Amino acid sequence: MMTRWPWWCAILEYAMNESTSELSDDYAAALRSYLSTDGEEALHAAYELGRKAVAAGLGVLGMAKIHQQASVALLPQLGKNQHHVQAVENFFMEALSPFEAQHRGFHEANARLRVLNEALEKRAAELAATNRELSHEITRRKASEEMWKRYESIVNTSREFLTLIASNYRYEAANDAYCQAHCKPREEIIGFTVEDIWGRATFRNIIKAHLDQCFKGEEVHYQAWLDMAGPGRRYFDVSYYPYHQRSAVTHAIVVTRDVTDRLRAERALRDSEEQFRTVMQSAIDAIILTDSRGTIITCNQAARTMFGRPREEMVGHPVNVLVPERYRQSQASGIKRVRGADPVRLIGRTVELPGLRRDGSEFPLELSLASWQTERGHFYCGIIRDITERKRAEEEIRLLQTVALSVSGAEDLHAALGAVVSKVCDAAGWTIGQAWVPRPDGSCLECSPAWHCRVKGVRNFRKQSEKSTFVPGTGLPGRAWETKRPVWSADVTQETNSSRANAARKAGFMSGMSMPILAADEVVAVVEFFGRETRSPDPRMIKLVMAVANQIGIGIQRKRIQEQFDRFFNISVDMLCVAGFDGYFKRVNPAWKKILGYKTEELLVKPYFDLVHPEDRAHAVAEFERFKDASTAASTVVSYEVRTRGTDGVYRWIQWTATSAPNEQVIYASGRDTTGRKRAEEALRKSEEHFRELFNEAKAMQDKLRELSSKVLHAQEEERRRISRELHDEVGQALTAISVNLQLLKQKAAKVGQGLDAAVSETQNLLEQTMYNVHRFSYELRPAMLDDLGLVIALRWYVRAFAKRTGIKLNFRADSAVEQLEGEPKTVIYRVVQEGLTNVFKYANARRAEVIIRKTNNGFRLTVKDDGNGFEPDQLEMSSKDKSGLGLMGMQERLRLVNGHFALKSTPGKGTTIQALIPSEPGNQNGRAIENRRFRLCKK
Repeated sequence: MMTRWPWWCAILEYAMNESTSELSDDYAAALRSYLSTDGEEALHAAYELGRKAVAAGLGVLGMAKIHQQASVALLPQLGKNQHHVQAVENFFMEALSPFEAQHRGFHEANARLRVLNEALEKRAAELAATNRELSHEITRRKASEEMWKRYESIVNTSREFLTLIASNYRYEAANDAYCQAHCKPREEIIGFTVEDIWGRATFRNIIKAHLDQCFKGEEVHYQAWLDMAGPGRRYFDVSYYPYHQRSAVTHAIVVTRDVTDRLRAERALRDSEEQFRTVMQSAIDAIILTDSRGTIITCNQAARTMFGRPREEMVGHPVNVLVPERYRQSQASGIKRVRGADPVRLIGRTVELPGLRRDGSEFPLELSLASWQTERGHFYCGIIRDITERKRAEEEIRLLQTVALSVSGAEDLHAALGAVVSKVCDAAGWTIGQAWVPRPDGSCLECSPAWHCRVKGVRNFRKQSEKSTFVPGTGLPGRAWETKRPVWSADVTQETNSSRANAARKAGFMSGMSMPILAADEVVAVVEFFGRETRSPDPRMIKLVMAVANQIGIGIQRKRIQEQFDRFFNISVDMLCVAGFDGYFKRVNPAWKKILGYKTEELLVKPYFDLVHPEDRAHAVAEFERFKDASTAASTVVSYEVRTRGTDGVYRWIQWTATSAPNEQVIYASGRDTTGRKRAEEALRKSEEHFRELFNEAKAMQDKLRELSSKVLHAQEEERRRISRELHDEVGQALTAISVNLQLLKQKAAKVGQGLDAAVSETQNLLEQTMYNVHRFSYELRPAMLDDLGLVIALRWYVRAFAKRTGIKLNFRADSAVEQLEGEPKTVIYRVVQEGLTNVFKYANARRAEVIIRKTNNGFRLTVKDDGNGFEPDQLEMSSKDKSGLGLMGMQERLRLVNGHFALKSTPGKGTTIQALIPSEPGNQNGRAIENRRFRLCKK
């Protein structure tokens, strides 16, 4: 197969051929020059040509070929003498000298290369060994890195705290759980000391001693309560494992487990076990634990007491020793089924079984069985309860129920007593039982036909009893009748006050008991029982017979109550009924026929809602639905009124009062005919409407009268103002003129004679008094000062004049805000003060008085108070006029004009107080209401 050279090899070969051709020409030229000159420069040129040949990559053979070509070309021309040949050789040798130097260099280099090659081979061997070691190391490192990754994955996902602590107590590794527990990033733990992380006290007191022991080469395990930032105070199980490097312990591997929950669980388990032991030993029920083979493991004191066996006769023995012989075979089969993993039907259930005591006596017990399984097998716990008393109680309850049924179904008292003595004899084992009832006059007890006997040979005793009677306190029946308590006799033949002692002895009776039967604390019968064996007083027996007697008494009392109810039911004038939840009457009384005309049989087959007026039916149905709610109906009494149709088709109003008995599914109701009352109410309503109209008319008339009174007062005030003005302006001026004339006349009379002078002086004095009175009347009618100078100045002037005229000490105080009043309110206050002080002067016989006007939140309060005689306000007719001018009524009317309020308080011997309230704004009704409430408080 022909080898194909690369293109660059061809180019290189071409370049070398071209260089060889040039070198051959140069060589031939240089050789010719040397042969012609034989100089050193020509030899030097030969040397340069040799170097050029070396540089061109020619070898010695190539150079020899060029030399041969040049020699062949030149020697024939020069001749082949020895000199030329030698010169050619010298030239050739000079040209080869670079090759020789190169060859020597090659030899030296080759020698060095051999040495170097040997060194390289040695180094290569070393490197190969190192490379193999590095390869193994890389493999180990990769395995280590993989193992480290797995380690980190395991360590950081572990819930345990894993750390690596150096011998200088500094952390070098810590897993995520440890960092999270301390609430710190890893960089704040790695490089820090244990003391930095846990604190000085914890490190010194707990951790350091254990770490030092680990650094000595020992594994350390301890448990302690430690505080961490994350979980808080927890209980930890800490393990220190020493880590060796070159036979020295350099680190401690720390594994910390949070065992707080386990500690609490262990404590709870210990407490639970202790509680179980305590409960088991203190339980009143018997508790027995057995294994799957039926062997008793342990039992409590109650179990040992119940079965009458000591501990050594129970623990380690089969459980079947506690059951009668006839049940042991079935118990062994049950244990075998349990060991064969057969489901146990008794687990979780309560069953009744007979138990066997150590003395051989049997008793009824109640067994509750539980089981659990461990690696050691199945175990069972039996809780056993002695139900002897409960069985007796159940028998007694059955007896009482039987007696109750017998009594309720008995036709009369004697039949009920017969059922009682029969049941008691059978239950208590008495030989004979009989009953005694009081005569209607209550003088003695006589024998009842009711009796029961379980044996023969007592006929004579029965005949003797039928002939006998007992007064209170004689014989067993008489003593029970008198004391109303049971009487027990251990030997009836020794009864000295009994006429039947001999008959009892002949019948073989020994013990006896009598029991009174009470109904509402009244003895209605006495039952007695006899037996042929001696019996000491048995409290249980007495209690049982007493319960039976009480049952009879309750039955008798219930019948009496039923009879009373029937009597009341039938004589009631109201309609009484018992209605069922099914919509039909169960019972009605005769009043239905009297009121509505229905017969009893008609009502019992007719739905009672059919009798209700259609307009009232929805209301009646709603009340009926309320009765069906058992949660509230039993304690609810409902009263409602509906119209009910009678046989004549007329609807009558019936007032129903009803309550329900949800357990009996009935409603007890009483209905009263209120049709007449409804008519009276309608008449009353019409009458009320008529009186309301009259009242409204009277009120309108009163408003008109009040309006008229207001106009009269206004007219009166205007007339007073006019008269006052005329008295002041006209009469006053005329009197003044007369006074002046009299003065002139007096002067002239002085000249005439003394008698005329005296007459003129007397006339002048009378005129001055008349002028004073005219001015006073004018002021009292309407003081001009009130309009000109204001209320306070006018009142102060009036009070001062009043005190001077009457001699009464007066205290006047008024707020400056009073001057804000204008118009009518100002006049009202002035007139009330005027009338009040006039009454004080005329009727109070007072020494002191005071007038006070105060500003309040919504008006002005006026108080006129004196220390006079006082009076009884209740005896004063406020609506009538008294002798004091306008009087109290005038004050009230004036205040009413400005929407004011008037109050009077007086006590005989303690003076009188008048208060008036005038609102700031007469039209402000809200303000008046608020101030009026405060005013009423002030009056008190």
